Order: sequence, then C-alpha cells, then structure tokens
Amino acid sequence: MRIIGGSLRHRYIKLPTTRETRATKDAVREAVFSALGSHVNDCLVLDLFAGSGAYGLEAVSRGAKRAILADHNDICIDTIRENIAKLGITNAEAWLGDYLETLKKLTLTGTKIDLLFLDPPYFDKICEEVIARMVADDLLTETAIIVCETHKDIIVEEEAFAKVKRYKYGITHVTIIWRQA
Repeated sequence: MRIIGGSLRHRYIKLPTTRETRATKDAVREAVFSALGSHVNDCLVLDLFAGSGAYGLEAVSRGAKRAILADHNDICIDTIRENIAKLGITNAEAWLGDYLETLKKLTLTGTKIDLLFLDPPYFDKICEEVIARMVADDLLTETAIIVCETHKDIIVEEEAFAKVKRYKYGITHVTIIWRQA
C-alpha cells in the first residue's frame, strides 16, 4: 500500500499481518481525500481502528498538523510505529487501546478532533456509537469532519449536522459528515 498524495506521495507503507484488518483500496482513499479537499490542512486527525494507519498517514502527507493513530491490536500498533519511522513523520503518534480507552484518553487530555476517520472491522456496528459519544463528550471541534468506512450505510441524525454525503465503492460504503458547511 502507498501514500497517494501530498508530501509523502508514492511512499509505501507496511500492512499489519493480522486477519482482523483489511486494507482500504487506493481508489477509495483517493476519493475520500478528493471530497475533503483542503479541509485536511492544519487538522488534528484521529484515525480510530487505524490498522496500518493509512488514513492518518495520508492526512499528514496532505497537510494535517497532527495525527493520532489508534488501534486495539498490538500488531497494528507495531506496524503503525514502523510506518511512522519509515516515513520520518514527527507529527503522528500511535495509541494502543480500544476505542473506549482512546475516547477516555481524549477526554482526560481535553483533546478535540478536527478530522475523524472511522474504519472499524466490517462486522462491527460501532460508528454510530463512536459519533454519539464524541459529540456528547465534546471531543469534536465545531468544524469537525467525520469519515466512516463501512460495509453498509450507517444511520446518522442528518439534521444534527450541516452536511452528510454518502458514496459507494463496490462493497465499501463511505459516509462523510460535516458539522458545519
């Protein structure tokens, strides 16, 4: 797998050697970042269920100020740390822990996220729960953008957000949610 755009374009990253993860296709990541455009610049990014860290690393390559790459699997975290070191990135960090531990750590540190990538294992239905918790716990900035990659559409209270766009790429569903237009 490779970084598609930005300062690290064409650089390769390692994939974790675990059956729990699946790589997001380059075409899907390219489409997501095309939809985000310049909104990535200067963002604090959380790549939750990070796997290889591809979404967060891509965001850093495209101008994000900092990325937190979180996963509960130690093999994934080791892979993410290898990728960060290989790319020479100083503004990304790997957090080991499940999503609840990660959200608790954000709360304890008073950290608010500008750009959230949710790419849980396809058999999980937790995007809605994570979004609801992050909104309730005030972990998203007022201009935050949420990107969810799932195997079917997620249920979102669309009136609670400024804009919701849905895309489908084969079996992959991508929902992008803007808190403000």
